[in-house]
Amino acid sequence: MKKILLFLFYNFVKNIVELSYLIYFDKITYVNGDRLRQGHPCIIASNHPNCLIDVFLVGKKSNRMVHFLANSSLFKPPFWEWFFNTFYAIPIQRLMDTGGKPLKNEAAFDKCDEFLVGGGALFIAPQGTSWLERRLGRLKTGTARIALSAAAKQNFDTALEIIPVGVTYKDALAFRKSALVHVGEPIKIAKYKAEYEKHNRTAAIKLTEALTDAMGELVIDAVTAERDELLKKHEEILNNNKNTLPLATEFHRTKTVLASLNKIEATNESKFNAIEEKTNSYFEKLETNKINDQAVAKFSNFSVFKILLFIVGFPFFLFGWVNNLLSWGIPVLIKNRIKIYAGFYSTIKVMAGIVTTSIFYTLQIFLVNRIFNNSIVTWSYALLLVPMGIFAWWYYNQWMDFRKSWKLSSNKVLAENLTRQRKQLTTEVESLLE
Repeated sequence: MKKILLFLFYNFVKNIVELSYLIYFDKITYVNGDRLRQGHPCIIASNHPNCLIDVFLVGKKSNRMVHFLANSSLFKPPFWEWFFNTFYAIPIQRLMDTGGKPLKNEAAFDKCDEFLVGGGALFIAPQGTSWLERRLGRLKTGTARIALSAAAKQNFDTALEIIPVGVTYKDALAFRKSALVHVGEPIKIAKYKAEYEKHNRTAAIKLTEALTDAMGELVIDAVTAERDELLKKHEEILNNNKNTLPLATEFHRTKTVLASLNKIEATNESKFNAIEEKTNSYFEKLETNKINDQAVAKFSNFSVFKILLFIVGFPFFLFGWVNNLLSWGIPVLIKNRIKIYAGFYSTIKVMAGIVTTSIFYTLQIFLVNRIFNNSIVTWSYALLLVPMGIFAWWYYNQWMDFRKSWKLSSNKVLAENLTRQRKQLTTEVESLLE
């Protein structure tokens, strides 16, 4: 009975996450996502840039009840200890949680062994923590040790594998942006049998190195925050030069730009510094004048048609804005009022949004039904809530871009200077793709 209830609850939560992600993300793309839908035991090893957002993003693609290795500090309050131990989580200690004291993870490792030997799917973030920067960092050996320990209990006669995953966000903190999930070639644990029997620590190190290499191919590894900021500016230039590329294609383009920047810095530091200075100078000028690169790239496309579009679209914007103000606005307000690490912002917005949207949509639909007492009106209103909310968000962003283009069009000297500067920078950035 308990297993049935856990199964039902898991799928209920999974469906809620699916619906909320349909609203929160503009698009989610999985590359080789079918690799997450295998029947044999596995460890899903993913980078961890965006707290619970990427955990659910990866986990929901699996066809099984994925369990999660979570830091033990989440289990301290009695309710959460019961909740996480009951619902699909295994606590693991980290040095940052114990203040440098020796770790006590034997019980957690035993639970992992039991779960994997039983054929389970376990999600682990080998980085050990969550950070927003696009960098892989040094992977902990815990993932490898858990995999090898579980395999050893079956004398390596097992189909157990580690599935490397890389999650990349268009903008990890923004609403209605895209996400890309790359699923790599599974790493078979059985092939490490001889190495493990010879020296289990060496086997763990080698398996971790293999996992690091595999995950490195699936993520944008900018190494430092400064490099990532420079890379984002170059991405913005390229995206505004051409029509939007498919996410997977854009990912590989970004990897190419990053590799070129790294190579130039290593072989010709003065050239790298010149590119960095030219890029920062241009974007600082944009910030000073409160415009963006898109306004410079497309201000010549400014037309009366856009004005008419805003006029015609305004009533629809107003409907979407008014009817989603509480449902979608309160989560943003909560996020802005809580002073915590920015990496938790998206999780707060999504989790709070699930609650506020459920409450206010229900109340609003009930109120409309009471006022009009017409099922066609009520159903039409209910079905329009989400698409009109999304339209309102799109309209608002289009209007903000329009204002920036208008501002630039009214200052021809500034427009000419920025256009010239952007043209020179574009040549530099596009040369990085060669």
